[in-house]
Amino acid sequence: MSYEVQWPCVLKFAGSDELQFVGSAGQWTGSADFQHVRYADDDWLIDSSGQVFGALDETLSGLAIVDRLSLEQVVQLVRHHASVCGECCVSKMGAPSIEASIRLVDELV
Repeated sequence: MSYEVQWPCVLKFAGSDELQFVGSAGQWTGSADFQHVRYADDDWLIDSSGQVFGALDETLSGLAIVDRLSLEQVVQLVRHHASVCGECCVSKMGAPSIEASIRLVDELV
């Protein structure tokens, strides 16, 4: 069963607070950043609706929804990412939607 990914997304590698912004399916399949990567079972692609996808591969075939995150959970992930990036006052960071939270990751780079 395939699932519709709502772009943009963030990639979260297991054991790391850093997130990587992925703007579109074309960016995922066309960028060397996402090709030839051996994804772990607990690496996640989190989409703009909060769906968490596992079973990642370079073509996005065979994705499985492993969880669904709330806005607050996504904001927490973005706060941790911002902290790793050296941003200050991350506890005040917020967003009105999951998509807006994900777009913050792109702005922090």
